[in-house]
Amino acid sequence: MIIKNIFRIIEKFIYRFFYTIWISFSMKKLKNRYKTIFIWVNITGYKDLWYYLIDADAFPKDIMTYFLLSGKGFKVKVVLGKNIVKIKNSHIYYNFTYLTDYIGFGDNHGVFFYILKKLKNQSNYLIPSYKTALLWENKSYMYQALIKKRIKIPKTNILDFGDPLTNDISFPFLIKEEHDRGSLGVHKINNLNEFDELIGKDNFKNKNNKIIIQELVRMRKDLRVVCVGNEIVLSFWRINPRKKWYPTSTKYGSYVDFNNFPEKWKKYILDIHLKLAITTGGYDLVWVDDNLDNPPLVLEVSPSYQPNPPIDVKKLNSSYGKYKTEFRIKNSYHKNFINILYTIQKKYIDRLIIDYRL
Repeated sequence: MIIKNIFRIIEKFIYRFFYTIWISFSMKKLKNRYKTIFIWVNITGYKDLWYYLIDADAFPKDIMTYFLLSGKGFKVKVVLGKNIVKIKNSHIYYNFTYLTDYIGFGDNHGVFFYILKKLKNQSNYLIPSYKTALLWENKSYMYQALIKKRIKIPKTNILDFGDPLTNDISFPFLIKEEHDRGSLGVHKINNLNEFDELIGKDNFKNKNNKIIIQELVRMRKDLRVVCVGNEIVLSFWRINPRKKWYPTSTKYGSYVDFNNFPEKWKKYILDIHLKLAITTGGYDLVWVDDNLDNPPLVLEVSPSYQPNPPIDVKKLNSSYGKYKTEFRIKNSYHKNFINILYTIQKKYIDRLIIDYRL
């Protein structure tokens, strides 16, 4: 088992580093644009280097971005960690990471936005913009933005601590923690005792300024849609095989289906993306009772997301969640992941040049 895990880590690093450089470096360089773009490689030091190299999507994306922007004729400079605070009156590109807590507050999200705001105040041009970044792991802001744009979402109440539950809130419901990602920080609440127990925990109160309550939609699958500009570049269903409610993350055993995209809702989904005016976004959509005749509801949206590479897992004799952890020479998950990541990142950089007038 130990040897197998070592081979899996080696395989993963080879694709994340050497293979990423190989596919990114092959791009032909265009005419010099005489504009400098700083790439903020957001690592705090040696203690976070392992996570950055082995697990963080930002690592291969930083490599891809360097070569993609260089290939477009930009002068690209890399700035490590907290050295970014020295940069003023410049264009700064960054990827979202959880490695920003240089001081040790235990709040990567808060420190990250503090630094972004300081960089903005130093007359830097952030790519993506500060307004776009606010949608990342910030569910209170995200739901308020969706409501403001009149985008359909499940019934959602955002309460302050101490506010009573209103009569229109019925059990069971979900509580979503403000700054967690994926299925983390999602709690199914069945009764008042469970509600009081959760919100009374010190850890919950320390991590959340608001209590986000959302109705539990009757569904057993959701659709992840990735948009770049005015294009849907990836979509897949995540299907919960159980009769009980579970998050649809593949780590809970959900099936993944890359077929059967609901074409009748394509324009509707793209209109949602264009309303939010972000260059790229990953959307989680559901239909009440899984009935595609109903309009889709947006569970969440984020400018940062992890794409699942398309593959027919039936031919691999494996669940998708298991496939992501296996060591494979043929049909390697890590190779396929880097391929889809590069495809999306290339489209993303092309669109950023248009949207940000670079």
